[in-house]
Order: sequence, then C-alpha cells, then structure tokens
Amino acid sequence: MQRNVYWFLLLFATAVFGCGPTVVAVHENVPRHASAPPPPPAPAPASTVQEATYQSFYDELSPYGTWIDYPGYGKSTGKFDEQTLYAWAKLLYKLARSRYPADSIIVYGKSLGTGIAAQLASTNNCKRLILETPYYSLTSMAKRYFFMYPVDWMIHYKIPTWQYLQKVEVPITIFHGTNDGLIPYRNCERLKKLLKKEDEFISIENGSHNDLYTFPQTVSKLDSLLELN
Repeated sequence: MQRNVYWFLLLFATAVFGCGPTVVAVHENVPRHASAPPPPPAPAPASTVQEATYQSFYDELSPYGTWIDYPGYGKSTGKFDEQTLYAWAKLLYKLARSRYPADSIIVYGKSLGTGIAAQLASTNNCKRLILETPYYSLTSMAKRYFFMYPVDWMIHYKIPTWQYLQKVEVPITIFHGTNDGLIPYRNCERLKKLLKKEDEFISIENGSHNDLYTFPQTVSKLDSLLELN
C-alpha cells in the first residue's frame, strides 16, 4: 500500500497582517495505479540540498499543491470580504469532499488563514484542525496596531477565531512562537482556555512568525500529525 498525500491550499493576505494559507490536506491510503498523481521527486543528494526556506518547507509538505489566490489578487476576481473568504474555503472543502471522506481531511491554517480554517472546521466534518500562529480575533489584532481609533466600528474583518474554536469537535493543534512580532504570543495564548482536553497548544521557544519550520519540535510534531494512523 502506498500513502499519497493531496493538498489543496487557499491563500489569503492583507497588507497589515501579512499572509497565510488555509489548507485542506487530504490523506488517503491507496495502491499506486495509473490515475494516481506521480510521486514527488526524490530528494537531492546531501551535497546539493539548498537551505530550507519558508516556501520550500510548505512545498515539501504539499507535493501536489493547488493554490487559489484570494479575490482580487493574481488571476482571481471578485469582492474581497470576510464572507467571501469563508465561501472560498468552503468551496475548497467541497472539492476535497467530492473525492475523500471527511475523516481523511485535515484542515490546516497559518497566520491570517487560521481564522478561516477555524471557521471551516467549526461547520464541516474533518479529521483534525491545525493552526500555525493563530490570533484571538482580527479585531483584537487591529486594536494592537490602531489602538488610538474606534476599531470596533471601523474594522470590516472580524474573524473571531475564539468563537469558532468553541464549535470545533475534532482535535485541535496550535503552534505559536514565543517571539512572534506580528501576532503576539500573548494574543494567541488567550485561545488556550477554549481548548478541549484532547487539544494541544505547542509553544515554540524563541520562534517568530515565519520561522517555526526551522524548529525540530515543529517538524517532528507535524510529521506525526500528518501520518494517517
């Protein structure tokens, strides 16, 4: 039996909060056959392997990546608003569900994408939710940057991650670096009290926003989570 991993990625970004993908990762144990996608290329010899980068890390996790730009970016069109982000994530989930059972789907979100991933997992069945560098809500983040303004009235994107996590029934794993300068650790730490007994909050000591892939603790844990046991 050959384990194939299919990834469907939805990329969101904003000028202030940076960018991060919402990922629907699908695991399936199937024998290799003619219609299956080709295996990923063999790793290069040690002497020619380049230093790991943010992009190469996610490329390695997603050998069959399919990227969808958020509305108004790249070749994608449409209105960019909070409900559209949820709708696009739902569309991506439906694509995965048309081929795979819900218990073979892992929803993975990073940065801005964590709130979208949490909303998706709160309203759809899946195997697990993984959040990398999440935030309590976009409102709470905006207040950090624009504390002098009436943010509650002004911000158009609420994305209350904390509300969605309370509705997620599957196991949740959160990764966050203690030195994150974009989404402060203390902001994410507010989510701890909302986690279920079987959920995990993994603190990466000295980790920042875009370097958690360089810590063995992150890589080894992801390896174990993404194995279909």
